[in-house]
Amino acid sequence: MKQLKTSGVGYFGQGVGEGMEDPLFGVLPGHDAAYALEQAAMLMRCVCKLTRNAEIEHDATLILGRTT
Repeated sequence: MKQLKTSGVGYFGQGVGEGMEDPLFGVLPGHDAAYALEQAAMLMRCVCKLTRNAEIEHDATLILGRTT
C-alpha cells in the first residue's frame, strides 16, 4: 500500500500583518500524512484542555496570555 504524503498547501494562523502573507503555521510537503494527522490531533487536544482549564478556573490568561 502506498504511503500518503502531505502536499504542503495548508497554512493557517494569521501573522502580525494584514492578510495571510506570513502565516504562523503550515503543513510542509512530503511528511507522512498519518503522522501529520496524529500531530494535529495532539495539538487540538492541548487546545481543548487549555480551554477547559481556563473555563473552570475563570482564567483568561490561559487562553489570551494577558490579563486585560
